Amino acid sequence: RDQAWYAGFNPFGTNKVYCFDCRSSDWREIRPLIQRLRLVFHNGRFDVHAMDLTDLASGWQDTMLCKYRTNTSAPKSLDELAKQLRYPKIPTPDLLKGRKENQNQIHLVSKNDVARYMADDILFTAHLWDTISEKQKQLSLRAMDHRVEYAVQRMEARGVRLLTTPLKALERELAPLVAESEAVIRDAGYTGNLASPKQLQEWLQGELKYDFVVNVNEEDIKPAIKNIKHYIKQ
Repeated sequence: RDQAWYAGFNPFGTNKVYCFDCRSSDWREIRPLIQRLRLVFHNGRFDVHAMDLTDLASGWQDTMLCKYRTNTSAPKSLDELAKQLRYPKIPTPDLLKGRKENQNQIHLVSKNDVARYMADDILFTAHLWDTISEKQKQLSLRAMDHRVEYAVQRMEARGVRLLTTPLKALERELAPLVAESEAVIRDAGYTGNLASPKQLQEWLQGELKYDFVVNVNEEDIKPAIKNIKHYIKQ
């Protein structure tokens, strides 16, 4: 994951936000103190990794996780939640939410604009936290195992060793099976990307009239469905 450029904190019960440049000596000095605090994030998994906050004394709580447990399919970005709550929030700058290949252009945004936007995000997160019931907070805290997050963080820091010999052996074993399934799917008329669920779904519903809701008998609509499942598993 990318390292954080800036970090901001809002002490509970205040309307102040303290911003830090994570590349400065001030941040390196204050980080050990922050690790002893009780922290609330929105999407804390990303923030903890980006700021390299290892082994927080009290773990952390997460407004996004609370919202996810309330409704798994509802929008959960701060911008979207602010609209729902009619909160006058500063929209995310375009340079920070561009297309995937153009993301992380924070270096093109002035420090003042970044600080203003970040402080607004943090104050809204505090407001969001106040709207969540104590029961939801406790349920969300129990649902998250911080030890897993720290293990993943350590893996990312040191890298992951791939055992190439068994992977190559598995590739040789599966390659003929994958090729066989792909041939059947192609013979059925599919010309799209087999790794694209969206393209496969459009083809199944359009060309083969496959109804995911009714779940018609797969034997009646050619062996393509069966081979798609085999292809995905392989």
